[in-house]
Amino acid sequence: MKQLKSWIFSLLFISILLPSLNCSVSTMESGTGTGSETTNGVTATVHYQDGSPAAFATVKIRPADFLRDTVKAVEKKNEMVDTVTDTEGKISLGSLDSGEYVLEIKDSRRAEGALLHCKIRKDSLVNCGIVFLDQLNSITGSVDYSELPESTNVYVQIYGLDLIKKVDSSGIFDIDSLAPGSYSIRVITSQPAYIQKIITDVKVSPVKKAVVDKISLPLKSSWNYSKQIILNTSVTGANIAQNIYKFPVLIRLTKDNFDFKKAEINGKDIRFIKKDNTPLAFEIERWDHEKERADIWVKVDTILGHNDSQHIFMLWGNPNATSTENSGNVFDTAAGFQGVWHMDSSGDTELLDATNNHYNAKCYSMNTRISTVEGIVGNAQKFDGKTNYAIIKNSSNSKLNFSQYDFYTISAWVYSDTLNYSYQSIITKGDLQYGLQLSYENKYQFFEYVHKRGWKCTESPAIGKKWKYVVAVQNRTEQLLYVDGTLVSNTYFVVPGSEIRDISENVCIGKGTADLKRWFTGLVDEIRIYNSAINSNWIKLCYMNQRSDDKFVIIQEEHNEPKVLDENEQTQ
Repeated sequence: MKQLKSWIFSLLFISILLPSLNCSVSTMESGTGTGSETTNGVTATVHYQDGSPAAFATVKIRPADFLRDTVKAVEKKNEMVDTVTDTEGKISLGSLDSGEYVLEIKDSRRAEGALLHCKIRKDSLVNCGIVFLDQLNSITGSVDYSELPESTNVYVQIYGLDLIKKVDSSGIFDIDSLAPGSYSIRVITSQPAYIQKIITDVKVSPVKKAVVDKISLPLKSSWNYSKQIILNTSVTGANIAQNIYKFPVLIRLTKDNFDFKKAEINGKDIRFIKKDNTPLAFEIERWDHEKERADIWVKVDTILGHNDSQHIFMLWGNPNATSTENSGNVFDTAAGFQGVWHMDSSGDTELLDATNNHYNAKCYSMNTRISTVEGIVGNAQKFDGKTNYAIIKNSSNSKLNFSQYDFYTISAWVYSDTLNYSYQSIITKGDLQYGLQLSYENKYQFFEYVHKRGWKCTESPAIGKKWKYVVAVQNRTEQLLYVDGTLVSNTYFVVPGSEIRDISENVCIGKGTADLKRWFTGLVDEIRIYNSAINSNWIKLCYMNQRSDDKFVIIQEEHNEPKVLDENEQTQ
């Protein structure tokens, strides 16, 4: 980069029509083909397969975590909307709260429909483009009644849809008239002693119904031990004011707070549940039975702000249990995670991506004995500043390839061994796209290259020989840099450049790409890339939870058995 100089950019962010049924975001006042003007909400144009407009098709929009209860509809959060397409098949819904939504479009006369998943921002228009209806189909499955008491009622709910199905006395259920798409279902019982079942990514196609394997509802008492885990966001804890959704909570177990001798040697019997027995998705990053330590990520759907009593439960002590951990459910791409690397692999293997994108990074010159070291969470990777690095092959044209003036976030725990007044790349997708690095002035620096204009840089002084949590946020033209949960810069300067923006480089960790070596010297742990501009509360909670003296999670020694809701109260 050349001599630093301030520069102000203008922008027009153009909407992108994606070929899938995941809607795209635009800041334009009118979506393509919608004929309406709104600055927030969702638009679409609905067609039949022959290209003709689907007029007066029913449209239901619900929060993605909405569930219909056994007695009445339960509004999880945000709002519900019922409407129809107009004579040209167009939809325009404005003034929606920020959040994730499911749009169900159906024409019952022709038994056709479509399912859309949308992420709404308060200041952006979601444009779904042209949506084609296709034949409705169904989800069918069965529940194992053999272990359930007589006269037990079992229900199947679908997240984001206003319906519920009671399982018949033979254990069979069939949910028909569903639009093609991917669904998440929950199976609950009227018997409060049983743990519920959640099944994700149930795919319905126009030509083949979805068949779910036989479902067993385990008895909670099959687990011999349990602990209550407090999630403290009050001023005595993480000090977070607002609610946070779908957050991966880090649970650290040691011999001081957990008796490893009572658990299975590989942790396969570990479970996490809410007070109503809803299971929580989790991933075990480390389970070291011999040294009595473990690091586990648990996805909690809602973290309550300014609260010191919210809790979940951990169960263990069931020798018949099989592992249910699933990193892809914890670091869900639908929630914005596009790459999550725990940096805990050994040697010249791969740094595994915890998301279902599986953007695994190939390691080079990473010696197991030297490179894999104790990190801020589990193991980390140590880079020698000379030869070792990791590269995510085939990532040049991937979900890690963000547009100019896009929404995305990069975060990493960084321990710099040497501040030597030279550029050191932490993670980058090429000098002509974006990256997080140390600058030649010994500063943490986030840069994005703007086509034929230069490098927009946001930076803050780096600290050597100490773990620091560094987060870079690109929010259209705005660039933000956080260190240890605190915003340290919301301004940028520009290094002029006339080159064409180049998106052809693969993502690289520990060095620069192409001929720019920029070797990093030190340790890196817990790298994440999101396809959204995450907010300050999320960033602060990550820091407060992941720092070595966790201010968020309190593992209780014992607890009273929670009140379990009866059938008419199961509203979460």
